[in-house]
Amino acid sequence: PGACLNINPGTQTCGEGVCQVTVDQCADGEPILCVPDWGAATAETCNGLDDDCDGTPDNSPTFADSLEPNGSCAEATTLAPVGSDDTSTYTTLNIYPSGDFDYFRIDAVEDDLSCGCGEFSFDEDYDLSITLTVPAGAGSYRMCVPTIAGANQCPNVGQNCVTVAAGTSRTLTYQLDGACGPGTTDSYSTFVRVSGFSGTGFSCTPYRLSYFFD
Repeated sequence: PGACLNINPGTQTCGEGVCQVTVDQCADGEPILCVPDWGAATAETCNGLDDDCDGTPDNSPTFADSLEPNGSCAEATTLAPVGSDDTSTYTTLNIYPSGDFDYFRIDAVEDDLSCGCGEFSFDEDYDLSITLTVPAGAGSYRMCVPTIAGANQCPNVGQNCVTVAAGTSRTLTYQLDGACGPGTTDSYSTFVRVSGFSGTGFSCTPYRLSYFFD
C-alpha cells in the first residue's frame, strides 16, 4: 500500500498563483506529497498575478497607482503643466478596482510670446487637446471635462464626456481665445475625470493620458 505501481506515472500540480508548483508523482516507487510554495506569497498588487495565492489575481481592494488618492475634486492630482506646442503624457495610471475614479487638473501656459495667430491680427487662439487611450481587454472607459475651462470648474467635470472602447483612443479639445499685448501670457486650467464605464471597466494594465497645447 502507498507504493507507486507505475514506474513513471507523471507529475502533479498544487497551489494557486505564484505559490503553484508542479512535482513528480513518485520517486523510487514512493508517492511524493505536493506542497505549494507558500513562501512565494506576497501582498496582492495590480500586476496580473495572484500574488497572495488565494486563487484570484489582482483582487486587492487597497491597490493604488502612484497618483492615488485622486477620486474626487478635493483630491484632484495636478499634472505637469504644458507649454506652447508641447505634449505631456502619463502611461502608468490605472482604473482599478471597479468603481475607481481618477480626477486630474491640467494647466496650459503660453511660453512662446507669439501674437496675431487668432481670428484677428490682435489676438491669439489655442487648442488644448486631451487624449485617453484605454488598454485592450479593459472594457470601456469614460473621459469627462467641464464645458468651460477654468481653475474652479472641477464640480462641472461631467458636462462633456466621451466613451472610449478598450484598445482605442479618443480626444476632447478646448478651443481657447487668448490676448495680445506687452507682457501678456495666456494661461488656462481644466479638469479631467477618467472612470470605468461598461464591460469590465477596470484593469491593472495602465491607460494612457496625454494632452497637447497648440
